[in-house]
Amino acid sequence: MTPVASVFAWLGQSAALILPAALFLALAAIPLVAAATGLSQAKRTKIFRNKFGQQAASLALILLPLSLLGAAAAWCVPKPAALPPTVLASESCLFSPFLWLPAGIACLAAALLAIYRATWRGLKDRKTLHAAIGFCSSLAFFAAVALAAGGFQTARTARPPAEAVIGAADMIFFIPPLEVFELILTGISLAGALCFLYLLTRRKADDFGRDYYIYTASLCLRWAAFPVPVLAGLEIWRCSGNFALIQSTETLSPLAWLWPAAPACGLLAAAVWFAVSRSLTPLRYKELACGAIVLMYLAVCCAVTANALLLVQP
Repeated sequence: MTPVASVFAWLGQSAALILPAALFLALAAIPLVAAATGLSQAKRTKIFRNKFGQQAASLALILLPLSLLGAAAAWCVPKPAALPPTVLASESCLFSPFLWLPAGIACLAAALLAIYRATWRGLKDRKTLHAAIGFCSSLAFFAAVALAAGGFQTARTARPPAEAVIGAADMIFFIPPLEVFELILTGISLAGALCFLYLLTRRKADDFGRDYYIYTASLCLRWAAFPVPVLAGLEIWRCSGNFALIQSTETLSPLAWLWPAAPACGLLAAAVWFAVSRSLTPLRYKELACGAIVLMYLAVCCAVTANALLLVQP
């Protein structure tokens, strides 16, 4: 297989493998988005924000089983043979004690999410407390993601029992703060995009009126767009440090173009979302906004594929 064909093959596999992770990141950020939106003091849009928050929380509850089923399906996808053994998690990693803590935190986050959705009416006069439940749910979800990544890393190293305590500490600090920040921003962008799609699918079933959909469509697209410039800047910074290295490796030189492709696709998607959100009739351009969602997902796949392929270098 030629280098160019191998890169596209990896990119295609990434699109399937990353989907459940993308859904989970969106799920993790939705309570944060809904809670932050609900804390606004604007009285004119209070009813709209309340209805949007309920719809967003319902979407998060739908995404939870979907992301788990997607992860189970992705686990069955054949992994590239070029990956070194230390990159691929063995089946035993799924039952490693190092994953018990993130699994427990994820269960706590799911419980908080269910409480957040169920108490929407009961705590309507205590917005701060209700928002705090949503923020805690998102915080727990993202903590579970970071700890799970560290847990897989620790389980794959197969350290002796004497180093178990050190391994547990490594698990907590495996993902650097910058990468955690990127995960949160990516989750917020994907949350806004998926909330927009959910509004479109529920428009006939939950007909809340024209003004509601104009307001919430613009709101979702702004949430989707605002993290992207920061993410693109971080990716460009990372690209500047790795572009020459990858180009100097003959077998991976086509990979170099995935680095600029990621921020380019992301910025284009953000520009489309921002332009549509500024329109007085954003739903007239829903096809354009949905196309930008595909672009954003392609940007995520390019970034993840480029980072993963670096691990293959001898």
